[in-house]
Amino acid sequence: MQTIHLTQAERTVFDTLPASLREGWEVKAEEGTVYETDYELMVRANMAEVDGFPQLKQMMLDLRSGKAINPSTIGDIPEQLLPEILYSIGARGITIIMEDLMKAAKTDQELLSLAAFSQFRHDILDVNASIRAK
Repeated sequence: MQTIHLTQAERTVFDTLPASLREGWEVKAEEGTVYETDYELMVRANMAEVDGFPQLKQMMLDLRSGKAINPSTIGDIPEQLLPEILYSIGARGITIIMEDLMKAAKTDQELLSLAAFSQFRHDILDVNASIRAK
């Protein structure tokens, strides 16, 4: 059984997906609440090394401003840059990606991608909480 971490609002959307698509998924409640401030995201974005990838820079700007992105553009991100990009956009940016992915999900592969993003977000929320606790 695959695990996916969803907020209550995301769970509501997930539950509208066809039963055949939801089958085999364990939904865990995302209880992390320590999302990044605008300042924290600005600092992270400025530290990200994306100069050689203009499409990534634009995507980060779009996410920062709350604009929706085309989920298919995620596949254009070089794999070696994923951790840096995901940390740079933070849990807030990942949530925007997840919303777009969930709206478009029609296959098990798309749900696997959604679950991977949910795990990244879950981990980042844990890191954010540990930093703020200090």
